[in-house]
Amino acid sequence: MNKILTIARRDFTETIRTKTFIVGVLLMPLLVIGLIALGGRITQRLESGPRPPQRVALINADDRIGPALAAAVSDYNQSHPGRLLELRVQQGEPQTAMAAAIELVRQRELDALLEISPGLLDGTLPARLHVYTDGLGGMQLRAQLQQVLNHAAMAVRLEQLGIAPELAAQLRRGAHLELIDLRGGEDQPRIAPELRMMVPFFFILLILLGLLGVNQHMLFSIIEEKSSRVIEVILSAASPLQFMAGKILGLTAVGLIAVGIWGGIAIGAAYYHGLASLLDLTNLGWFLLFYLLGFLLYSSIYAAIGSACNTIKETQNLVMPVTMMLVIPMIGWPHFSQYPNGLAATALSFFPPVTPLMMTLRLASRPDLSLVQVAGAALLLAVSVLVVIRLAAKIFRIGILMHGKPATARELLRWMKHR
Repeated sequence: MNKILTIARRDFTETIRTKTFIVGVLLMPLLVIGLIALGGRITQRLESGPRPPQRVALINADDRIGPALAAAVSDYNQSHPGRLLELRVQQGEPQTAMAAAIELVRQRELDALLEISPGLLDGTLPARLHVYTDGLGGMQLRAQLQQVLNHAAMAVRLEQLGIAPELAAQLRRGAHLELIDLRGGEDQPRIAPELRMMVPFFFILLILLGLLGVNQHMLFSIIEEKSSRVIEVILSAASPLQFMAGKILGLTAVGLIAVGIWGGIAIGAAYYHGLASLLDLTNLGWFLLFYLLGFLLYSSIYAAIGSACNTIKETQNLVMPVTMMLVIPMIGWPHFSQYPNGLAATALSFFPPVTPLMMTLRLASRPDLSLVQVAGAALLLAVSVLVVIRLAAKIFRIGILMHGKPATARELLRWMKHR
């Protein structure tokens, strides 16, 4: 046990003293916050920010909608002065006008061509938007023109039915629906649901950064010590199992410090901005348990991968499937956070590779989650950790002193069967 603690202390002190760890711990929260803020700012600018007027050629085969469309475009431009639409009616024979307009769009003298079919108002034929773009620029223009066309078509149909525009405006007036979360008290501030959805995302991001970031140190450390033959000196005084256990223990402490700092900053920021009602810290013990078990699980896997390879490049093919497992909860986060008791979320909670992230996400989304499910998932994960540590120790014991060609999947399976 003394040898394990000595190795753990050595890895712990070497890791936290490195500039990479210090800068990473301090900059990671700022980087994440900056990326989220920048992404939101870019999205807002793309959706509602100013841009040059969009020049759209119009070929209209239905004279009934022409005046209403012009009025709808005028109303739209008054409401969106920074995102103007310019409709240019194409005169002449339809086929000739169509060919000329398409050529102007291809030459970038016009941004798009709107073709209105004679069956638009009857719903038999759609309008067509012709664009020439290198990316997805036509999607926003389509949404804008769809809005304008809907208003124009509605105005024409209401006029045909003899309904006055003032009455139509009253009929179209919507009803405001406010979502109130009853979990909070009467004196709790009302917070947008979109902001509440970010809480589960933050928790799984916190654990993901801890698992991947700190375990990268495990991988790099083992590869470096193996390639420099330092490992041979260490193993002359300690067994491979003691060496692996010491590294896992030391980096587990590093991971707790990193996650503690990031979590403390986030909780402090939430209280500072009056968003304390977003946080339910009653499940903090479960969060820490799932993080510790998840860290032990993945640190064992990373230790086995590092012992079986000789360079960082060789580890890429083995690390990729492990990383993809962790990405699954991130991909399904919007769905899982809204339906934490759904079949998919519940089933994935009992799949050990993603259990730490899934249970953290579900607990953050619904703090009153069934205790049977939480305890069952924790027990299954704990058993899985013991099995993985045992298998990883077998790979580590054989692979740590091997050099040259990296181990194949068949060889790794043979090592795990070795007694």
